[in-house]
Amino acid sequence: MQTGNNFFKIISRCLWIIWGAFIFLACDTTDNVEPRFDKFFIKYYGSDGDQYGADLKRTQDGGYILIGTTDPDQSLAEGSENASGDEDIVVVKTDSLGNQEWIRFYNSGPGIYDEGRSVVEIQGGYLIAGNAFKSAFDVDIVVYQLSLDGVVLNGPLFFDEGARETCNNITVLSDGYIIAGSTTAAIPNPPDEPDEQDFYTVRLDFSLVEDPDWATNKIAGRQGKDIGIKVFQRNAGSDTLVIFGYTDRPDGPQYADNTLNSWQFIGTVNGADAYYGDLEKQICSDIAESVGGFLMIGTLEGDPSRMYYVRTNELEPAVNRAVFTQFDLEGRSIVRSRDGDNIVLGQIKHSSVNRDIFLGKTDFNGVEKWSRTFGDNGQDDGARVIENPDGSIVFVGTMNLSGQRKITLIKTNSNGELKL
Repeated sequence: MQTGNNFFKIISRCLWIIWGAFIFLACDTTDNVEPRFDKFFIKYYGSDGDQYGADLKRTQDGGYILIGTTDPDQSLAEGSENASGDEDIVVVKTDSLGNQEWIRFYNSGPGIYDEGRSVVEIQGGYLIAGNAFKSAFDVDIVVYQLSLDGVVLNGPLFFDEGARETCNNITVLSDGYIIAGSTTAAIPNPPDEPDEQDFYTVRLDFSLVEDPDWATNKIAGRQGKDIGIKVFQRNAGSDTLVIFGYTDRPDGPQYADNTLNSWQFIGTVNGADAYYGDLEKQICSDIAESVGGFLMIGTLEGDPSRMYYVRTNELEPAVNRAVFTQFDLEGRSIVRSRDGDNIVLGQIKHSSVNRDIFLGKTDFNGVEKWSRTFGDNGQDDGARVIENPDGSIVFVGTMNLSGQRKITLIKTNSNGELKL
């Protein structure tokens, strides 16, 4: 009788394994590809505890460099800003097949919660930027210069205005680097009205010394909340910088009845502000250069939320629209593909506790072509997408694995599939 019970238990366990595999394989993992081909993959990285992916770059050797945050103390779920200092910046270097070459952790001091936000490859190594949470009211931008194998060459370097300064991105310029973020050390404009949060940009030379001329104007914005997402150089060697972010107080008569709940895209080009969106709540996440203009992706917040797409160029009116509207969806990253279309990344919400990474493609005007989802039960989020020279797609995010959240690197073919 005991033998029969054991046999039943074995059969039941096998059925559950098969059912669980079917659920996950519906997300188009490598295991459902016949024949299996290791060129396309799903890889996980990190130590015990939770790790969250934030940014990704393709390196000169054909591999990838990833940055995120590790939370070994799971009592501090979701990276609480009141953390005790257990959280570190985590950086992973992989080869072209996503195999880990090294992983390193960086902490800027005892009792500080460090968050990894952005990474770029530079001559002889990497530059990483993130946030050092010293308290709920004191946050600094932190920067490290790393060697090719992740050893700290310079840093941590802190950039602080005595308030909450947070970083979203670091970009390489022709003469150095620039960091985009926000600060609560806002400058009222007009001066007799209180201000809450402004764009904050830090410009560094190649030695990581702050530009003193730029520093006098590094805080800017309108009344209310202004958050910088990215700053980049329009053309190599040019003095023209584009500041991209969002604000709750856009200028213009069409926004006269705007409220604090209404956020807008903003692109600053040659000193002229341009706003994209309407009186709903559009929060931007990423921008990419396009032919004569820009591509932007974000979220039209609501219940449900919608991925929101903006395209601009110098010859045609801007295209503003929600895309993939059949889904409850948040937009996180965008890149213009080699064929002139758009590759977008985000997360699709199925319930309050279940979401998947979302990968999609639209044409130049935001008309949907295809979409894919990746994930299992739990909370899976997309962070950054890139396209390789051969047209394959690579993206970083965070996926649930055996009750923990892990930095995840996924590579697909040009159609978002894990197969030839």
